[in-house]
Amino acid sequence: MKITIVKRELKTKEIDLLNEEVKKFPNPVFLTDKHWKELNTAYIANVGGKLAGICSITKLDNWYKLGPFIVLEKYQGKGIGKMLLKKIVQDNEKNNLFIGSRNPAVWKIAKNLGFKEELNFWNLASDIKSYLIRNLLWSIDLEFMKELFRKRSVNQGKYRFFLHISFSQI
Repeated sequence: MKITIVKRELKTKEIDLLNEEVKKFPNPVFLTDKHWKELNTAYIANVGGKLAGICSITKLDNWYKLGPFIVLEKYQGKGIGKMLLKKIVQDNEKNNLFIGSRNPAVWKIAKNLGFKEELNFWNLASDIKSYLIRNLLWSIDLEFMKELFRKRSVNQGKYRFFLHISFSQI
């Protein structure tokens, strides 16, 4: 299985595939086509030339927010997620990185790559908190409400924050 990771914008048919994939997730995901197209930097994992996973990176003031971070169901458990995050950490060793997730597999990968968990939202850097609040407000619309209602019976679990602080930033 040949895995390649490239940094580029998503193609329309990849967005369609990702939209179908996130419908399978137990937790609500609120990304419209517009949201996907606005992701200007994405690390994309391909297996045999086919999309296997993605992790976008968004510049905040003093941090880079990682995500959405998705590995397609048929490629999960093959180390692709770890390869994606490892590549991002390597390419951004001089930058502070942040990822948040409800997914225990993401928590494990982040911890293995040296990310430190921050249990308290209020302890996060101000630009991270601002981004998260803006993103939540930006996401609330009719589609958000339908998705929330559709998945309302799911135990959503705890949302955890992970930080990778660059030594050059200390």
